[in-house]
Amino acid sequence: MNKLTFVLLALVTLCAANSALAYEPPVGVEFLPDIAYRSDHEKQKLDILRPANRTGPLPAILLVHGGGWREGRREEQRGIASRFVQAGYIAIPVSYRLTGEAPFPACIDDVVAAARWVRAHAKEYGIDSDRIGALGHSAGAHLVLMLALAEPAGKFAPGFLEGVSGRVNAVVATAAPTDFLHLGEDRGRPGDTMFFTDEPPAIRDEKAARSSPVTYADASAPPVLLIHGTADRTVPPAQSERLLAALRTAQAPLAERVLLDGRPHDFILSHETLLVPMEVSFFDRTIGQDAGRYAREITVADDSRPARNNKDLAATWLARFDTDHDGFVTRAEFPGGQELFERFDRAIDGRKIALPQK
Repeated sequence: MNKLTFVLLALVTLCAANSALAYEPPVGVEFLPDIAYRSDHEKQKLDILRPANRTGPLPAILLVHGGGWREGRREEQRGIASRFVQAGYIAIPVSYRLTGEAPFPACIDDVVAAARWVRAHAKEYGIDSDRIGALGHSAGAHLVLMLALAEPAGKFAPGFLEGVSGRVNAVVATAAPTDFLHLGEDRGRPGDTMFFTDEPPAIRDEKAARSSPVTYADASAPPVLLIHGTADRTVPPAQSERLLAALRTAQAPLAERVLLDGRPHDFILSHETLLVPMEVSFFDRTIGQDAGRYAREITVADDSRPARNNKDLAATWLARFDTDHDGFVTRAEFPGGQELFERFDRAIDGRKIALPQK
């Protein structure tokens, strides 16, 4: 055996060993890797992770990696995906063409195509097509927001499954760029629109607006949770504030923002124990086991304000929830949150609120 043959055999053996060390899902998680959602490029693939013992269609969450649109891999999302599977979801890490492989906004086209493919194949993989969420950080956050807000405009992934909507039903975006027209300004570099600085001003601004989630904020937006570190210098928190303001101006039904004090752009690396429960809770109450509960809790809490410190008014307000007319409002009957329930629970037993006798 000559030296060259020996080296080649060693390389083949090493590659086989690396392949053998591929991702191993936790017990109870079924792993379906490397599924092509489109056939134009090798990056147009996704993984599906789902509970091994499942009954009926389940809600799904698309996970879109960050990396400045120029790097990153969906394989990095498999670990966090398994956490969502253990919480009762089908989790779907998605790859897309990076800017070195196809010019921006090809990445938007790809993520839109992936979401349409998932909905088109929902029944095949046990997914509830009416309960699909998306989660992303940084560039991934921008892309999932485009799924939530821009997809109905029909400007991306032309010609691909156009009769199928890729709009997700809830979205969590951490450290999200939302407004390319003002990103440079927010970073102290006015005029820097990230991808379009070499274009004539009018074309630059049109492309920047077309690719910005804030452009598409309207009253039909699905529930949105924005999470941002206050010390983020890469994507300043003013970016998520711009989108939050636009959604509220448009009277979107549910838009929330959480700020993490003193945390930089990559806070997600140190705050998984805080972020994952927050994200799971948001999805549980929007597309998951308690779908719709988050919006109901907010509505009830806002509606209760005049009654909280007025005993007579409180009795009248609470009586509407006494569905079995037994003089008590139980925790099961009360649509608001636990803390609000306890504000009215004078006995503080956590079980029922006694209404005054007539």
